[in-house]
Amino acid sequence: MKEEIKVLKKENGDLREQLEQKGEEISSFQNQDKISKIVNGMVVNSTHSAADLSDMLNEYIIEVDKCIAQLSE
Repeated sequence: MKEEIKVLKKENGDLREQLEQKGEEISSFQNQDKISKIVNGMVVNSTHSAADLSDMLNEYIIEVDKCIAQLSE
């Protein structure tokens, strides 16, 4: 019985960790979606196209995600 409880507690901890990671992924995707909507709604000037702005913002998102990952460690 004690061994089963130990196994279940470990499984519970693992599942909680997975749930937290999935929540962070969802938050990241939501932020990317918001930024995409902003980019699509921006007035494009002659020096940058919407695709250029989208690429730049995606690069920023990747860098911010890396920073968050480092801070989470």
